[in-house]
Amino acid sequence: MKYLFVFILLLALSFNSLFASPSKAVLILGAKLGASKMQFEKELLQVKQLLYDEGVSVTYFASPNTNWQEIKRQAADADLLIYSGHGVLFDGSYGGFLLPNGQIITSDQVYREMKLKQNALVFFLHTCGSAGSSAADLTPVSENLAQNRVINYANPFIRNGAAAVIAVNWNDQILSFLNDMLYSMQMDTMTTEEGDTIYLRNAGTIGDAYLRICNDLNQSIDISSPLPANDEMMVYVSHNDPRFERVSIAALDESGNYTEYYRMQETGKKGPISYDLSFVGKTKFSW
Repeated sequence: MKYLFVFILLLALSFNSLFASPSKAVLILGAKLGASKMQFEKELLQVKQLLYDEGVSVTYFASPNTNWQEIKRQAADADLLIYSGHGVLFDGSYGGFLLPNGQIITSDQVYREMKLKQNALVFFLHTCGSAGSSAADLTPVSENLAQNRVINYANPFIRNGAAAVIAVNWNDQILSFLNDMLYSMQMDTMTTEEGDTIYLRNAGTIGDAYLRICNDLNQSIDISSPLPANDEMMVYVSHNDPRFERVSIAALDESGNYTEYYRMQETGKKGPISYDLSFVGKTKFSW
């Protein structure tokens, strides 16, 4: 009976680990959003409720009275940071925040002053330059420029120990990411000494969530490479090319199992390529 109690205790600890979620989140709604404020605010409030329902402590900054010192203090023990707002172009490079009080925080300030928990996740929503494209672009953006912008936004967080930085310009897709991370599970089995079969579930990885959203939004991964000077981290910069669409094809493999893959198909449409989804970090990370 003593051994059975220990086994049950260890199993309970394993399940707590498998069903882990972030313990604290910091959400920031940027300033001067104009007509976009309603959509951006709606998303963050939905995220706040989703996380609250999962038992996550959430600190939400949207007031003009917000100050940088308080954001840094709250972020110190946060393992999830989400910013929704304008991008910052400083000395020719994108990165940082435009806080609710109108204060500009540069990438260098983020690196020097903002410390999150190790392996935190960071999301930029609708933030010019963070995924590659910007509303200020007057000419088509090259692959290299898109990648440089993405890395500039991500670098201060990655250098300070974040697991991944994801940028999303699509409405409501932050909810898809979080739902995938919190609820997408992979089934495994385990047999006890008594012969009982126990089903264990592992949460989805951030890399899996990113690829699923690429497929859902018809986004091609245009750039895929290790982060310079950090082979553990991958850089994905996705693009939307109206001339092509991704078509899902199911086929039988040699073992008789169905497998799904994608190919590009011409649409006959025209238009500029835009970069609206990006990822820098550890693809295998999960809560």
